[in-house]
Amino acid sequence: MRQAGPWPLLLAGSLAGRHGDNSEISSDILAPLADLIGLPLTVHLLPDLASGVATGDVVQSRLFNKFRRADGLRWVRHADEGGIRVICLKGLATAHLYYDEADLRTMSDADLLVSAADRDRLVAHFQAAGLESLCHCFDLDSVEVSLVAIDWS
Repeated sequence: MRQAGPWPLLLAGSLAGRHGDNSEISSDILAPLADLIGLPLTVHLLPDLASGVATGDVVQSRLFNKFRRADGLRWVRHADEGGIRVICLKGLATAHLYYDEADLRTMSDADLLVSAADRDRLVAHFQAAGLESLCHCFDLDSVEVSLVAIDWS
């Protein structure tokens, strides 16, 4: 298992001056961190500090992450089956590289890079398969590509 990085030490050190005993850090401190990086990753990185977090909430959040990642990959495969080349960006592309377990990465969307020439065809292809209002496009004209974001939030 990879090391959790500096986060436990940095957070514990920054909280030590305010809280003396880190095992009693209140949820008002952990909640903003969990909002930023997700509950599963917070508990994974800071298991001693997050001991009061309900296990069921962590399991449910990881399960949502797993479903969202699988759904994003399903849309990537669907694009490939339609002959449209896309490049996965951000979490969908890197969750398995930078996290001990891919499901620790909170997934709220799937960001896909597609050539500007294929953007409309990709959107039509996704809409024909049932993806309606959740697809947002952002043209990056200077490099002739578009970012297509499939949003689950």
